[in-house]
Amino acid sequence: MVKEKPHNIFTRKGADLFMKKTITLAEALIGFEFKLKHLDGSTYNIYTGKGEVLGDNDKKIIRGLGMPFFKDHINYGNLIIEFKIEMPKRGQLSKDQLEALATILPGKIN
Repeated sequence: MVKEKPHNIFTRKGADLFMKKTITLAEALIGFEFKLKHLDGSTYNIYTGKGEVLGDNDKKIIRGLGMPFFKDHINYGNLIIEFKIEMPKRGQLSKDQLEALATILPGKIN
């Protein structure tokens, strides 16, 4: 029997690896890039594509960056990243910033 050690970033379900990543509201709307150190020591650039907007709890699947399948060291599972959007706190945005956002973001402001 193989016993898994808990990891501070990843959890595993079968060959898939899961992680959670907190990003700012600006990063969710405009885009981001971060370096991810994988379990094998390799570093990968994780980023959103141009125009890709993420919502709270959205997931990004990166095929082949999971763990090898049981008795198959050629094929790998996926890395699934779940995003948590960090919203600005009350009073963090000025009146001018809020008014600017109201003119550019979709939706009706009452």
